[in-house]
Amino acid sequence: MTSAATCSVGRLALRHVLRALGAIFFTVACASASAQSPPDSGLRVALVIGNGAYRSIERLANPVNDAVAIAARLEALGFELVGDGPQMDLDRAGFERALENFRKQIRRADVALFFYAGHGVQIAGVNWLVPVSAAPRIEADIARQMINANDVLALMRGARAKLNVVILDACRDDPFAAAADSPPPPAQTPTPIPVVKPTPSPPPGKAPTTAKPATRGAGGGLGRMDAPDNTLIAYATQPGNVALDGSGGNSPYSRALAEAIGLPGLEIRRVFNEVGVRVRRATNGQQQPWLSASPIEREVYFAGRPSNLATQPASPELNWAIGTWQGRILDYPRNWEAERAWAVANVDGRLKCFWQARGAPQEQISCAITSDEVVVATAGGAPNVKLRRDGDKLLGTFLRAGMDTQYRMELKRVSTTIVRWPDLSTPQPANADNRWAIGLWAGQIQDYGKGKSAGRELRIEVVDDVLRCLWRDVAAPFTPVPCGVSDRAVLLRSRGGSDIELTRTGAPLSGTIRARSSQKIYRLSLQKRS
Repeated sequence: MTSAATCSVGRLALRHVLRALGAIFFTVACASASAQSPPDSGLRVALVIGNGAYRSIERLANPVNDAVAIAARLEALGFELVGDGPQMDLDRAGFERALENFRKQIRRADVALFFYAGHGVQIAGVNWLVPVSAAPRIEADIARQMINANDVLALMRGARAKLNVVILDACRDDPFAAAADSPPPPAQTPTPIPVVKPTPSPPPGKAPTTAKPATRGAGGGLGRMDAPDNTLIAYATQPGNVALDGSGGNSPYSRALAEAIGLPGLEIRRVFNEVGVRVRRATNGQQQPWLSASPIEREVYFAGRPSNLATQPASPELNWAIGTWQGRILDYPRNWEAERAWAVANVDGRLKCFWQARGAPQEQISCAITSDEVVVATAGGAPNVKLRRDGDKLLGTFLRAGMDTQYRMELKRVSTTIVRWPDLSTPQPANADNRWAIGLWAGQIQDYGKGKSAGRELRIEVVDDVLRCLWRDVAAPFTPVPCGVSDRAVLLRSRGGSDIELTRTGAPLSGTIRARSSQKIYRLSLQKRS
């Protein structure tokens, strides 16, 4: 790829139709990610869509990976995800089902967030989101095959959430320029003849003007949409500008969004301002994200309100807490990540506390420790975790931010030092230590029980110098999953939230799979097939 997003679409037989339709721009998404601690108040609901496996136009590598990462970040921030995870490679029917489920879930939401990564279209000032099945041949196909972005806004506005956030992570160049100049491939079916207005004859004495394709010289991809009340609409770059594709598997915008959205103490408008500053800095001023916002009646913090991350002096009676405690929220809903870790370190005579959801980054938090109990504020606001010593365990309660339900929690010391779970939400560059894992691995879950499909396959590949992991039950298609690969181990999380830990033991990979739904642990062995 070049430094600017190439976003070019393969040859389409209907270049003449495209000229007749007017200024149409397909834009490819440039998004990505990470994860964090829960928000400060109110129920959050997010629909995250990544479309890349297009059937009639250029397939895109980044959107699905970006959707996986953004979904992981939002889930760790306390968002309830439509479909229990990112929705990937949706055709028109699947897109409509996802939107209908989104509409139902945001009726009771404080914040509704819609994230889309994939191709997009602008026609006469109207923005359209493109399902993977779209193959427009005449103008009437646009409304039949695509999703009007204004309909998404209307759906969200009708549900009356206190805040609506729409993020359209897309490039802004003109991918149809090359297709319009190229001769069409042999037609499979007759192409309708577009109705084109005749070009007026030039005045006497003037040379005729050469007609240009409709998209040639166009000012940009998706057009600007005005934000309704209590709504933020975020774009990867300004209208008419080109978003850079970046390196390392993520666009500059996506990387900045993943980092900024999880920063404690930043109100949402400051979050997107921080995104803009980071992108401008990373691209040497070549790219500037764009935000359309209406007045918002209150302050909203995704990662908690400002906190001074208070520490306390170390003392002998508090030394019992130093180290890492891992465990789980015992009665959490099955589709929510339940594993948590609390860690304490003595830094220059003061105790600092850290908190981590499994698979997310470890973050410093505020806490208060006594001789036999601890109170923790995981979201930067009011304390929401209270634990008491019980032998070698900590027992207590966890209050999910924005909800009234208290859940039981149990942690056990696993180390007297700081231990971190791998952050699977950050893309991992391919290098000499992890390239051994590239290829297709296949095997079986042991002792899985009768009537269950035990066959599993793992494919590890390199896309733009970044490792990409795909996982599947052999009866289902591959889906991208967060993963981490070292010189002898592979860690990944399935789309359903199961944790897979595999170690290189000679030729095979051997380890365990922990099912999120049942918390049962099964043995797993995979052999390399290619």
